[in-house]
Amino acid sequence: MLTIAALSAASLPRVVLAVAGVAALAWLAGTAATRLAQPRVIGELVAVMSLGPSALGAVAPGVPAFLFPPAIHGVLVTIGQAGVVLFMFFVGVEFEGGLLKARPRVGVAVASVSVALPLLLGVAVALPFAGYIAAPPARPWLCALFVGVALSVTAFPILAAIVEETPLTTPSLGQLALGCAAGTDVVAWLMLAVLSAQVHASAEARVAERLLAVAALAIVVLVPLRRALRRGLRSLPERAQAVAVPAAGLALAASLASATDHLGVTVIFGAFLAGLALNGEPRALQGLLARVRRVNRFALLPVFFVLVGLAANLHAAAGSLALAGIGVLLLAAAVVGKVGGVSVAARCSGLGWRDALGLGALLNTKGLTEIVVLGVGYHLGLISAAVLGMLVAVALVTTASTVPLLLLLELAHGTRESAIRYEIPATGELGP
Repeated sequence: MLTIAALSAASLPRVVLAVAGVAALAWLAGTAATRLAQPRVIGELVAVMSLGPSALGAVAPGVPAFLFPPAIHGVLVTIGQAGVVLFMFFVGVEFEGGLLKARPRVGVAVASVSVALPLLLGVAVALPFAGYIAAPPARPWLCALFVGVALSVTAFPILAAIVEETPLTTPSLGQLALGCAAGTDVVAWLMLAVLSAQVHASAEARVAERLLAVAALAIVVLVPLRRALRRGLRSLPERAQAVAVPAAGLALAASLASATDHLGVTVIFGAFLAGLALNGEPRALQGLLARVRRVNRFALLPVFFVLVGLAANLHAAAGSLALAGIGVLLLAAAVVGKVGGVSVAARCSGLGWRDALGLGALLNTKGLTEIVVLGVGYHLGLISAAVLGMLVAVALVTTASTVPLLLLLELAHGTRESAIRYEIPATGELGP
């Protein structure tokens, strides 16, 4: 936790200036990205992560240290971690488990392939090159499994924004993609929790003990605690709910993140559980909580991106022929696993080739969710700074290619509308 002494030592004005500067840069770059028919997050990520050694540091090595001196690094880490916890909390709150009801057979088949094939291809590529990828003393098989998990992720929040901002010629394709993404991301968070337990545990028995404890915590949160929260919050007057819902949600997110961290599992899993506990409560997204979400999205979370950018070193990866080759292989594995695998699975389930390819392109969106996963993996010591930069580049390329692929397939109109909230149209049918 951040202490007053630490804050004083870090110099509050420098911290405020750094956070404000990062937020302003992210907003400007995000706005510019929308003019290029790209999601805001692409501009935000490219801009703030370029402040690290991969771009600005390669040109002017002393500038990143001047902008973010060691004296304020600890405070920025605390702010960035808070941003990630809040982000995962809202992912849980907005989780849409029922989006696959319209086409369950297609959805289950596609979601399964969307996780399994990129995971297997990622492991197959990473394991032979574990000596280049793993950060010592990480176990090679853990590193390879983490790379597979990272490639299997689909960024649900960014995908929802793309679906809403990009008018699709087949709107129900977006609903199907979101349902599949929701399922795949839950699997990814579970696998990341298992990896985190493996890293922190000294013996297999200890791993099982940690995972059983986390499973018990999840059951308590999602069954009795969720019911109690719903009854208690809904029994309050509407004005009281405007304060009680945000207070309960944020307190629960902080508490469960701390609990899962204490159990040796990443904090993001606890925050996700807290969001699921309030999932389905419409008023949880109104008023003060909605404002907290916006502050986190445009102020706190970009600080986390900066920290990842300061740690990542794409310049070093590009300077190594071996790492550059591995990066190309991982990009190919990501595209083949998501676009190729999903397209074949969707076609075999009855979709036409154009819609099947469009579904694959949508599920290849990785965005900031994979950046969060990669940040966790780096923090766990599974990958090096060069590999972190390489995988960040893969996430950016795959996300930036989504809208152009949809336009190429003529599944999207060339205009984009301003997104106010995530709302998926229910009209339109998938072609045979």
